[in-house]
Amino acid sequence: MFDVGFSEIVLLAVVSLVVLGPERLPHAARLAGAWIGKARRIFFDLKHEIETEINAKELQERLDKLQQQVQQSMNTLENHLPDALHLEGEAIEKLPLQAHPHEAPHDLNKP
Repeated sequence: MFDVGFSEIVLLAVVSLVVLGPERLPHAARLAGAWIGKARRIFFDLKHEIETEINAKELQERLDKLQQQVQQSMNTLENHLPDALHLEGEAIEKLPLQAHPHEAPHDLNKP
């Protein structure tokens, strides 16, 4: 995030030691660490929330696309189903009459 090298950190530590003194430096370091930790948590929470929203939007787009595909399939099925049923009905009408499998076969020539 920040391009801070080792020499800059050492310089900051020396200046802090001179300005604050050895008595107040540990307290100031703990306070600075707490603030940095809090800032990092806020940053990562915000990052996580943004990623979650992006993923939710992507999932919603996928769901919408899938819903459109299902609707198109349903429309295609609704359009072709009456034709298929009509053809099946014609095929059934052309079949000769047969005895049911559980009945004994009858000779159709005998009265």
